Amino acid sequence: MSDSQRINNLFALVTIVLMSIVIMIYVKYVPKDEKPKLNSGLECQKDVICFEKVFDEALLKDGLALLNKGDYEILGGLTSAKYMSPVLETKITVEQSDIMFKEAINIPQNDNPQKYLTISYQLIENDKLDPNKKSNSPNCKLYAGYILTSFQINGVQFFRMQIDFNTYEIDEIKKRINCTIEAFKNYEK
Repeated sequence: MSDSQRINNLFALVTIVLMSIVIMIYVKYVPKDEKPKLNSGLECQKDVICFEKVFDEALLKDGLALLNKGDYEILGGLTSAKYMSPVLETKITVEQSDIMFKEAINIPQNDNPQKYLTISYQLIENDKLDPNKKSNSPNCKLYAGYILTSFQINGVQFFRMQIDFNTYEIDEIKKRINCTIEAFKNYEK
């Protein structure tokens, strides 16, 4: 065997050993891609699609403190279907859903607080005939609508949650509102 072949064999062996070491380090110490966490995993979030996101931990703590003192306001809205016959507006009003939010919070609301938490929500009907629907999946036509809730202090959103409701029944919508407040309060722990 010539000297050049020995050098080539040595370099090949060194390369194999180095690559083996790099692969072992990579497998042992590089974290695996985990499935992203969509919500808190509360029991009430398991039977529907639910997304939540914390944007600011410090404001979240302030928001929880304000809520517990009763320093909050509720701003609601309703978005009906445009391409199909709207059903949501015949089943519930903003005033009714405001009451459901207050019942879920279960803390008396203070009048004219200096600083307050704004709970802004929208009941949005699933417009099953909308030609601009992002997904052609049959699953996107199963639910009746969703509630998009934003928690803000001084106009800065720090927590948001979106939760589907499967039917237009008042009890179903109330259950999802309760879940929204439960998910928010869950961050006190």
